[in-house]
Amino acid sequence: GDGCPKACIASEKYTAALDVDCLDKQASVLREDYAWQSLTKQVCRKLDSVAESFPNFKEALNQYNCTQLFLQFGCGIVGLWSVLGQSIAMISTDICSGQYIGDTLEAKPLAVF
Repeated sequence: GDGCPKACIASEKYTAALDVDCLDKQASVLREDYAWQSLTKQVCRKLDSVAESFPNFKEALNQYNCTQLFLQFGCGIVGLWSVLGQSIAMISTDICSGQYIGDTLEAKPLAVF
């Protein structure tokens, strides 16, 4: 994941930090959060770079503005992202732990928010 060396990701402390409910903050609060804005830009930029491997997923997201989805839904993006991943692209996602498109697109976990 970004901002954390690979060895850190496997640590007990890192795993314990993810064991929280990532649906705590309202979207209106997150829209003003610099870290959330930064994560949004990072994920959307990375999504563009791996889109060719998952055209159905990218096509579904193209109906929306990726950045606006994160800003509009806040942590509510968790459910939407999962539905898009499973029903459209047949891929496993767990964005609370940082797996936005399986192991193909990893970024900062939403659980830290």
